[in-house]
Amino acid sequence: MAERETVLDAFDAGLLNDFGGGDVGWWQDYIRSLLGQAHDHYAQQAAALLAERRELRTALENIRDNSNGWQRDAAHDPLSTTEEKP
Repeated sequence: MAERETVLDAFDAGLLNDFGGGDVGWWQDYIRSLLGQAHDHYAQQAAALLAERRELRTALENIRDNSNGWQRDAAHDPLSTTEEKP
C-alpha cells in the first residue's frame, strides 16, 4: 500500500479590519505571523507521526516476513488489508 502524502491546509484568518484604530497593521502582521508559526508547528507534528507510522509498519512487515513457518492468515494479518488504518 502506498503512503499518501498528508498536506495540512493553512488557516486563513480572513479579512482583518482596522475599525479599532491604533497601529492595526502591526497587530495584523503579528497575528498572521503567529498563525504561520502554529501551522509550521502542527505540520511538523503530523510529519513526525507519519514517519513513526512508516517505521512501525516496516517493523511489522519485517516481523511478518521473517517468521519462519508461521501460517499467514489474511484475516489476522494486520498488513494484509488494503484499507488505510488510523
